Amino acid sequence: MSNLSLRDLATVTDGSLHLGDLPPLGGDLETVHRIDFHLDTLAPGGLYWDLSQSPGAGFGKAEVAFLKGAAGVLVDRYHSEPWAGRYTLRVKNSQLAMRQLAYFLRKGAQRQTLLLWPAVARQPWLSTLRLLLERPPLTKPGSSTPTIASATEIYSGSRLRVLALDNILTPDVYGTLLLAAPNLLILGCADGRWLAEQSRQSLYRIIDSLPPDGAMLYCGLSDRCTASTTATTAPPAWVKVFLAAGIRCLQIGSKAPADLQVSPTPQGPGSHELVMGQLSLPLTGLSCEQAAATATAFGAAVLLGGKPAAVLDRLGSVSPQHFLSSTPSTWT
Repeated sequence: MSNLSLRDLATVTDGSLHLGDLPPLGGDLETVHRIDFHLDTLAPGGLYWDLSQSPGAGFGKAEVAFLKGAAGVLVDRYHSEPWAGRYTLRVKNSQLAMRQLAYFLRKGAQRQTLLLWPAVARQPWLSTLRLLLERPPLTKPGSSTPTIASATEIYSGSRLRVLALDNILTPDVYGTLLLAAPNLLILGCADGRWLAEQSRQSLYRIIDSLPPDGAMLYCGLSDRCTASTTATTAPPAWVKVFLAAGIRCLQIGSKAPADLQVSPTPQGPGSHELVMGQLSLPLTGLSCEQAAATATAFGAAVLLGGKPAAVLDRLGSVSPQHFLSSTPSTWT
């Protein structure tokens, strides 16, 4: 997103770009730094993308966006004159324009995108993912991080980009997912409970954000390293919808039929075992949450193309203390 110019955006969305009488410093080559779909979350310098369903619903929103510091607005049902130093992009259909941009971003991507949902976009998941995937810190202290609506970029490299979904309770979550163009979704137990309440149509909107070879990783473990009743006997109904759509799914639970199992062992508190098929690894000195985070990092490495045995070797060579010694600022 950081390399997307106004000219690119207008071309991709078949839109008509209008610059203010005093245009932005970069003209039509000005960079789009972030996109917001709602005035409540709009940050100064971002693009307000109006998704109003009627002219009445959208009336006055562009002016409010400019008042709140938006660099520009995208509209489809009316025209709004851009303020000085700002711009307006008018398109035929703002929903279609969003899909056109999502297609453009995915087509031009030379790397995989990993999207963490709120339940796993925190410690200790961030530390274990960073170490197991062997990725350096995102940026130097004080640098800005690109944002797409309710998702924030926390790592960007030549082969991998990691985004964190800030909130799944906002109406713009589907637009955020679409523009993020993820290859892999990583979800936790709380995220799964939210998905279980969604309609099949809503699930399909999430699936639409994934490419045909996309994947989903779901850690269904509770804070006691046990899974819900449905997860211990069969995949949740929403997981079955993903599977039926051809999405690769890896489920983490405490027992079969979970693909990756993490369960406490009789050795005492802090003792767990990670099992995948014929492979196993003891995890000692970790809380249940830390063990679940380690299993999630393992699953992510496998879904991103790592060989399970090689990833287990990597896990076995790093002590639990090493995993937990990472400071919270390494990926956030």
